[in-house]
Amino acid sequence: MGQEGSDQTPHHIAQLCIAMDKLGRAISAQGIGVSEKLDHSSVRVKEAVDRSTDQMAESIAKASEASERHAKSLVWATWALVLATIVLVVVTGVSLFSHS
Repeated sequence: MGQEGSDQTPHHIAQLCIAMDKLGRAISAQGIGVSEKLDHSSVRVKEAVDRSTDQMAESIAKASEASERHAKSLVWATWALVLATIVLVVVTGVSLFSHS
């Protein structure tokens, strides 16, 4: 039994070495797969960020154009109010002087 156990020991060590080698290759293969997945994910994230940045730039440009249009409208409305105020002041003045 002692001899039989000692004869099998090198065989078990060889099997263990083979199993560890297979495990190492499997881990390495998974590591490469994980690395490739991370690379692919980072490319997808970059593309999504680029698209989002482009969309945000377009939205900002559209908002800026709309804001400029509204600002011009407000300028015209302000001048119209100034003109109406002047007309009311003149009419009120004429009315006060004509009744006096």
